[in-house]
Amino acid sequence: MKTFDLTLKKRSETGKKAAKNLRKEEKVLCEIYGNGRNIHCYGDYVPFQKAIYTPHVYLFNLDIEGEKIQAVINEIQFHPVNDKILHVDFIEVVENKPVKVILPVELTGTSVGVMRGGKLRLAKRKLAVEGKINALPETIKIDISKLDVGNSIKVSDLATNDIKFLDPAQTLVVNIAASRATAKSE
Repeated sequence: MKTFDLTLKKRSETGKKAAKNLRKEEKVLCEIYGNGRNIHCYGDYVPFQKAIYTPHVYLFNLDIEGEKIQAVINEIQFHPVNDKILHVDFIEVVENKPVKVILPVELTGTSVGVMRGGKLRLAKRKLAVEGKINALPETIKIDISKLDVGNSIKVSDLATNDIKFLDPAQTLVVNIAASRATAKSE
């Protein structure tokens, strides 16, 4: 899993007025949960923007006034009009404890069905998984080279040893749908 270094500062005041003043200064408010503690903090907007507006999932190396914490993002709150990042919730990662994250799906290979004129439909771009942080991949790679027209891959078809999929087993991930070109050829 990719890592991202982020420097944060603890908040001395909490509440609406303090939050509003920090947001005016282009700061992002954060909460860090885990190991029986809750840390209120904030950081500069630009590093958050680089980490959040990407398809990648990061393990964050947080430096909070000298204290080092590893965490993953649990939830992000955006402004309803301009999509600016308002608040980020982190969950602290413990090495032997499983963590829940949402990983992007990456398709590899060229499908036989697409070569015959079928249409590739990616139904799930991201899947929820649970596993130890060291065992989590950067993406969930799915080889579609053997998929023909009418074939599909569901969550239950994905085989992994170290991670557990949290989406229902019958959830459709990718399929090759028939198109007009394949209907005419048949």
